[in-house]
Amino acid sequence: MNTNFDGPWEEMERLKSAMIEKVIPRLLRPMESNGRFIKPSLVHGDLWYGNAAVDSETGRPLVYDPSSFYATNHELGNWRPDRNKFDKNYFLEYHSLVGKSEPVDDYDDRNALYGMRFNLQAAALFPEDSSYKESVIDEMKRLIAKYPNGYEEGEDKTIPTAQPLPASFDVDKVSIPAVGFGTFQGDDGNGRVKEAVLKALRTGYRHIDTALAYGNEKEVGEAIKESGIPRKDIFVMTKLAQTWHNPSGVEEALDQSLSNFSIIKIKRILEIARIRPAVNQVEMHPYLPQQELLDFCSAEGIHVTAHQPLGGRPVAAVNPNSDRPGPLLDPTINKIVESTGAVRYLDPKGHIGFDIFTKSVDEPAVVAT
Repeated sequence: MNTNFDGPWEEMERLKSAMIEKVIPRLLRPMESNGRFIKPSLVHGDLWYGNAAVDSETGRPLVYDPSSFYATNHELGNWRPDRNKFDKNYFLEYHSLVGKSEPVDDYDDRNALYGMRFNLQAAALFPEDSSYKESVIDEMKRLIAKYPNGYEEGEDKTIPTAQPLPASFDVDKVSIPAVGFGTFQGDDGNGRVKEAVLKALRTGYRHIDTALAYGNEKEVGEAIKESGIPRKDIFVMTKLAQTWHNPSGVEEALDQSLSNFSIIKIKRILEIARIRPAVNQVEMHPYLPQQELLDFCSAEGIHVTAHQPLGGRPVAAVNPNSDRPGPLLDPTINKIVESTGAVRYLDPKGHIGFDIFTKSVDEPAVVAT
């Protein structure tokens, strides 16, 4: 755009290779290293006092002409500097609500990098004002001088420490074992479910997940009976079938659970429910971390249960990418597990706040998981 509007920009051509090959990888790759991940966030793309007002009738603040775009982890880029009547107090308040992304030491330079987008566009739109081009070139020179060797030089060697997985969680005064055993779509048409559950119980599992729709509640019950383990020591999770929603046929405990509910669905439930949901069971693993849903449930006091925490065996009926290998075969994830252990695999942020279900009908796999 700048070349089309204002002719060749020789200094930009000379510096752009170092920016693309060295500076950008150095500042952005650490955000996705050592268990960190980038969360796309919709931000206001034209934030200044001219795009804000107060509704004269309601007194409510209004922000308009958003020019919205996706940014990484709510980082503000060009809108972070003190200008347009946004002073340090504004940004201090902003970061009291939205924390800085790790690694925090790179935060200022990342935002300087993001800010170039605005100045490059402004330089093209207002070629008569040389200050925009000068700002871009000065910032590029500074960053290139600071990171001459690129990502390898600045690679974060510090591995965040994961907290150990707790033994159980207390939900509405009920203790739920943190690690459960799932029985969905067992091999051989549920023919091996009883045997698998029995092995799981003898291995040490005390949390079994089933459902009427799975067609194996009978097998689960038989395994529990044959295990000899007192029923009071085993927590069984089951689900309400879609055709059994008549209040007269539903136990109150089943009224308190959700399964595969998104934020929108949970909000609808919370608006009308006489009994607040206590648990939401959803698929959650490194390829589907569901961090926003986890944060929402935590804020609402809803416990999250993660099924297929190891990625599971892709099932064509519910997974359009069933032909692709799961996260257990991902080389990057395996490297993280080797360095930090399985808990880091399950929870990249290192603060386990949900229980999990594993599933297998093979004894070695049952014991290993």
